[in-house]
Amino acid sequence: MPGHAKHAVLITASVLNGCEYCVAAHSTVALRARVPAEVVEALRAGRPLDDPALEAVRRLTGAMVTQRGWVDDAEVEAFLAAATPAATSWTWSSASA
Repeated sequence: MPGHAKHAVLITASVLNGCEYCVAAHSTVALRARVPAEVVEALRAGRPLDDPALEAVRRLTGAMVTQRGWVDDAEVEAFLAAATPAATSWTWSSASA
């Protein structure tokens, strides 16, 4: 998963879990990794993102956290449609960063 998407997952999950320390830590790391400040601010506020692929990551993460992993097929399909390599400029890798 591309770096910006990883940060979106970490910040979104931290916000939904109510961990202020985690939100602050993941936000700082994201900003140092050059995630745009407006993206970090939107993630922290739970607002939709302009980037369709990152928004799909944010939405799926939110569903996974709030529904304890039991997301419906439509949410997964929406994520897959928005976050495929053909729909994004992301480079997918199985290596962890």
